[in-house]
Amino acid sequence: MKPNKGFTLFELIVTVAVLAILAMIAAPSMVNLIKSSKVKTTSSAIVDFMQQARSEAIRTGRPVTVCASSNGSTCVDEDKDQWNVGLVMQITNPDASVIYSVLKFDDPNLEITGPEITIDNPKSEVEFNSVGAISVGVMIDKKPQVKVTMIGQDTYSVCIPISGRAERIKGSTCP
Repeated sequence: MKPNKGFTLFELIVTVAVLAILAMIAAPSMVNLIKSSKVKTTSSAIVDFMQQARSEAIRTGRPVTVCASSNGSTCVDEDKDQWNVGLVMQITNPDASVIYSVLKFDDPNLEITGPEITIDNPKSEVEFNSVGAISVGVMIDKKPQVKVTMIGQDTYSVCIPISGRAERIKGSTCP
């Protein structure tokens, strides 16, 4: 008579218990990995959006403004430095109409803060002129920056020098 090949119920229960313990150990690390990835991809998307705005300013020869938006079609009037909902790109045409391009954020845990409101920049927006540089009167002494963070995660900043070429750095201060 051949011996039975297979698992006993006890062996199966022990294997499932070990897998459950390993899953419980790995889950918090996986959650942190997902959150960290979300912060990095959001900051990269903002860099891409700023580069697109700069390119449109150069291509059209008209000023292009990037600002916070709560409805996806106009700049916000309140909480101008809170960019958590999304960004709007506005290109002013000769007939004074405005074309919109929108970047929306889908994670309520993300905290996105736009450029500081100062005397030089009272609207907390970034405006590119027809050569792709930051428009005169916008934070001459300091680079406009957009900070992206999430509780318990690293902060990434999108820094925009006067030349207009946006870059992402790790940390909350632009060099």
